[in-house]
Amino acid sequence: IGLLGALVWAISSPVHKSETVDYGILLEGERVLLLDDGEHVMKPGDVVVQLGNWHGWTNPREGSLMAFVMMGAKFRDEK
Repeated sequence: IGLLGALVWAISSPVHKSETVDYGILLEGERVLLLDDGEHVMKPGDVVVQLGNWHGWTNPREGSLMAFVMMGAKFRDEK
């Protein structure tokens, strides 16, 4: 993957989803939330609530500190 790819991987999470309801607040730095409709830059004090959706994270510019509460949930049967 090369040096740049390894660096991006080290500061990123793969796109994923989980059977949880996630509540996150950015405390320090900057973080980019990756969603299917694009990238959303988060700044300190920004809050995100995720309901089992596909998402990923990256810190391309600087480190960050983020707090999460994750509550177990179940996906609905999709028909």
